Amino acid sequence: MVKEKAILVGPIVSEMFWEFFRVVPRVVHSKIKEYRDPDIKYIVFTRLDRFDMYGKIADIFVPLNIEGDGTKYISECYRLMNLPYEHYQGLVKSFYDQYSKKYNIIEHIIPDVRDKKNYLNKNYYSSNMMRYQYFPREKNKELVDEYLKNNTKPIVTIAPRYRYKMKRNWPYWQDFYDLLLKSKLINDFNFIICGKIPDYVADSNLKIHDINDIKIDNESSLIGLTMEVLKRSVLTIGSQSAIPNISLILGTEVLEWGDQRKYHTMTYNIFKTKVTYLDDSTFSIKPEVVISKLNEILNKKKGEIRNAE
Repeated sequence: MVKEKAILVGPIVSEMFWEFFRVVPRVVHSKIKEYRDPDIKYIVFTRLDRFDMYGKIADIFVPLNIEGDGTKYISECYRLMNLPYEHYQGLVKSFYDQYSKKYNIIEHIIPDVRDKKNYLNKNYYSSNMMRYQYFPREKNKELVDEYLKNNTKPIVTIAPRYRYKMKRNWPYWQDFYDLLLKSKLINDFNFIICGKIPDYVADSNLKIHDINDIKIDNESSLIGLTMEVLKRSVLTIGSQSAIPNISLILGTEVLEWGDQRKYHTMTYNIFKTKVTYLDDSTFSIKPEVVISKLNEILNKKKGEIRNAE
């Protein structure tokens, strides 16, 4: 009996944006340009909340669960810091062994996480082997449609990234929420907080919409919902992190602050999406400054929306 052909992807233990911006485009290029045989199966081994980065490109999803992921082990570029390489290799081997029994594996797409020159290499995959297209599954759209069914106001995404023991955490998110709720903007726009528990800062007063209020099923994922919300938004707000970068890739304008202007306005902004970047080397910019800039941008947006009607 001839085995079906398959391409394995993973296990992927990368930072979220490294996976979105570097691994996924490599897989999409493989599917669309290199292997056009529709019978070849793509089997992806990654974190459950990231399934819809690949979405309809993948035929089989395998959930990656590593105890201590995000706390004991912190993602750094393509690798998980401090995760024993033997543990990682065990995941690789068991994944390959399991699916090679049923399929003829014709390629295994996986970054090298052992060698520093590779796991830190932004150009590990050549640019001519990348395709920046994303195909989240339809259920994500349906769930966001239901969540927003009574909304008539323009959507603004808030990306309040927080990472365990990370120096680049902005400490003023709750102050920002409190100021936002007192502003007139709250009457004209529908603000939605996007982030992964526990790697974000929710509104402690529970007065601002939160994507984690949407119940996910087997045909959706947190990143799938996030992508759908971003595509509908008129603006994304956040300190430099994955979600504002993803917003730029999806074509939604960004208000962002941090210490790496070139990366977050040019290098990652390959489609030249509009971005307002506030230099903040210590991640201590005051929330009043952010609210002031937000007012400026959204008041202009209101005028553009009225003129388009």
